[in-house]
Amino acid sequence: MIDKKEALGSSVMKRLVNYAVLLVAIVIALWFFLGEKKDTVSAPDNSPQARMQSEAPQVRVQKITAKEITDTKEYIGRVEAVDSVELVARVSGYLESIDFVEGGNVKEGDLMFTIEKDRFKAEIDVRRGTVLQIKANLDEAEKYLKRLQSAKSGSVPEKDIESAQRNVDFNSAQLVSAKANLELAEIDFSYATVRAPVSGRVTKKQYSVGDYISPSSGTIATVIKTDPIRVVCSMSEVEYLNLLERSGSSPEKIFRPTLRFPNGSLHQGDGVWDFADPVIDAGTGTISLRSRYANPDGLLIPGGYVTVILSPVSGEKLPLVPQAAVMEGREGSYVYVVNKDDIVEMRIIIKRTVSGTDWIVDKGIEPGETVIVEGIQKVRPGQKVNIMSGTAKTVSTNGSK
Repeated sequence: MIDKKEALGSSVMKRLVNYAVLLVAIVIALWFFLGEKKDTVSAPDNSPQARMQSEAPQVRVQKITAKEITDTKEYIGRVEAVDSVELVARVSGYLESIDFVEGGNVKEGDLMFTIEKDRFKAEIDVRRGTVLQIKANLDEAEKYLKRLQSAKSGSVPEKDIESAQRNVDFNSAQLVSAKANLELAEIDFSYATVRAPVSGRVTKKQYSVGDYISPSSGTIATVIKTDPIRVVCSMSEVEYLNLLERSGSSPEKIFRPTLRFPNGSLHQGDGVWDFADPVIDAGTGTISLRSRYANPDGLLIPGGYVTVILSPVSGEKLPLVPQAAVMEGREGSYVYVVNKDDIVEMRIIIKRTVSGTDWIVDKGIEPGETVIVEGIQKVRPGQKVNIMSGTAKTVSTNGSK
């Protein structure tokens, strides 16, 4: 029994020793493994190439060039008359004559139509007679008053003098009223003859000779001034604000308007800016712009539609920035510019439109500056970069690969 117990104890002891040796070996192996890894992580590579790679990322750049921009813009325009005057009767009577040709041209001051004048002439004569009668009464009253005033003091009662004075005042007032009535009669007589207030074309007539007309009869005809004539077009709020920013005050400084007819032919001569609506249409978000044009041949007809072409007064030279260099952020569009010391600067730009593979830029960068076109993801503002030699893999500013 004792031999068996001793043998069992010896076997257990050997196993424990083996386990202990194995555990020590594992600990030693782990210590060496972790020590080598720590050395690998902490040991920096101090070679110049490694420092350049970590401190100055390699990038490709491109110099910004300028391009003369002469792009045009087109809008739908509506033709409107500069002046449109409705001819109406200002007195009542029968139409005596119509002196215009429907659809024809008239000049300012031309006779348009007349209303019977005999009644107005008679009315003038009646009121002129009233004026003369009252004037005679006034003269007699004034003479009588003078006789009373020149009489011997105390020989004429005071009340008689006062009565004579009232009679003079009364006739003076009557004379003023009579003259005013005569003037009104003469005005009515002048209204019986209607002349063209402006030069232009006349519409069809609404009444004929012999018809009885009055101020309540409405329009007899309309004279529409067609030379010069104006065209109204609408521009979005954003476009208009861009125009103001570029011109400083009004579009005429950078664009001149011309017209194209629906049949494709062009209107001869440029227009001039006439008016910009001071209020933006809340429903459409647009603003109305008016331009004025010579129209001696009458091809521009009120109510018609044409195409308004806005051409630059002179070509603008604006920077072209490769699309590959432009990024978008919360602040807007931006590029990374490399200065003369190879330091990166972040530059916010304002884009206008696309030209090939480039952006035409209004603000934010100038021709001659250098932007990063490759390796953008590796840089940050204020960082020094290493500019690689060779041509960038981007499309050049002239649009060729």
